Amino acid sequence: MKTDIRSSLLTVAGLGLLAMSATAQQSMQTAQPQRINGTAKHAGIYHVATGTWTRTQGATANVGPDIVYNNTADGIYWSGEIHENGAEWIDEGQLPGASSPFGANKECYTINAFDMYYGTSSLPGTLTMDVNWYDAYDPCTNPNEANSCINWAGSTTGIDLPENGGSGFGFWIMTIDMAGAEVDMNADGAPCLPLYDANVDWDSFGWGASPVGGNMGWILASDPDWTPNVTAGANGESGGTGTYYDVSGAVSCNIDPLLGHTGLNTQDLWRVVQPAGGALIIGTGCYWYGGYNNVLGCGGLGPNNSFASQYIRIHGSDVAGAACDTEPDLVFSSPGNTHCGTNTGGAPSGPVRISYARDPSGATVGTLQAVDGPDNEFGYFLVADSLGSGIAISNGFLYLQPPFGRYSPTTATNQSDSALNSISRFAPDGVLANLVGTGDALGNGYVVPLVKTNTLGTGNWAPGDTMAFTLWFRCGAASNFSDAVQVQFR
Repeated sequence: MKTDIRSSLLTVAGLGLLAMSATAQQSMQTAQPQRINGTAKHAGIYHVATGTWTRTQGATANVGPDIVYNNTADGIYWSGEIHENGAEWIDEGQLPGASSPFGANKECYTINAFDMYYGTSSLPGTLTMDVNWYDAYDPCTNPNEANSCINWAGSTTGIDLPENGGSGFGFWIMTIDMAGAEVDMNADGAPCLPLYDANVDWDSFGWGASPVGGNMGWILASDPDWTPNVTAGANGESGGTGTYYDVSGAVSCNIDPLLGHTGLNTQDLWRVVQPAGGALIIGTGCYWYGGYNNVLGCGGLGPNNSFASQYIRIHGSDVAGAACDTEPDLVFSSPGNTHCGTNTGGAPSGPVRISYARDPSGATVGTLQAVDGPDNEFGYFLVADSLGSGIAISNGFLYLQPPFGRYSPTTATNQSDSALNSISRFAPDGVLANLVGTGDALGNGYVVPLVKTNTLGTGNWAPGDTMAFTLWFRCGAASNFSDAVQVQFR
């Protein structure tokens, strides 16, 4: 039976997680797959901790010993070179936990390697890749926008990728050895909703890859019709094989018969999050290839609609003592009240919603944004140590647990730090525009500094600290509040 944790989180977050999943499904955009036009080469093993390669034929990495996710049943299609410099592509799956029906014996794994298969036309010496690992991820949602719960487990950065060899496209299979830079990940979507729920939105993990310095494309993998022990659901989800807990063989037409498996609970969709400068090729959103009703062209059966999932095999260790987070990165409160004004952003009566984007450099706490606000009304952000149950103030509810601090002109003056001022005004489109130069590159929202407000202590926020944010804003003669987000600072 599920513990009270789910009930308490759903009380805090409303039904946002369920609604978010439905939104992702309804707004899917169709991308066009391409036939693979080259021969894959094995690049070898890249060692993240040392930045070195092992290219000896037949070399093996000291990884595993377990395979905790295996999505390698590939066919004859790839995404094309539309994964652009700086854009994050996020795919999903499930890491089986001890409470799931897959025979797992752990709820936490130390991820120490992964295998990938991709193509690129980038010139030699130009392409690297960063990967974000999310051990709680609602499929096809944007981790930088309001979700019921997202948990970022860590990142693997600066991965050296082989390019095209000087002309055309290069297609590569490689192993990324994370020894010395491992990432600990919870199974079954913990810590947001721990334990197995038989619900893909609650049990999924995510991995988001961003090329740096060039463009690339992923080989499309996962073939539920050609993989045994599979139950396909209405959204294209499927059971998995080839992991530590299910070593069933696979019958498929992939390039390597030893690697032909479908990842546990992979979905027929993926997410694109474009870089700050805007997408060059493909815009942000949820994508698929028009539905899966064939076998990737294997054996000449069916039309050529590829399964929208990327090729990856993840290795890990389930040794005792693997550390996993106990606090989710993001937990949102209930929605705020409707507000007094109107705007042209499609939400004339609110409520105002905020979102949070992590700063990977750690130089700031991150960036807050607010949308669907009343035109020309001003406001500023508030901060506390945690979410509260909701205090009725004026026309809104304050979802912070006292004491709380203000990022206002008064606070900035008292502490002689102008970065503590978030005073802003809603534009006609309902987006909160920063008025004092403390917003993002476009002048919107608020970049939260490391320094604490006096009401919450002295010094700077440190990794592991938990804080909660909401927006106070004026509504005519009254005032209101947005929803709130609780953040675990990394």
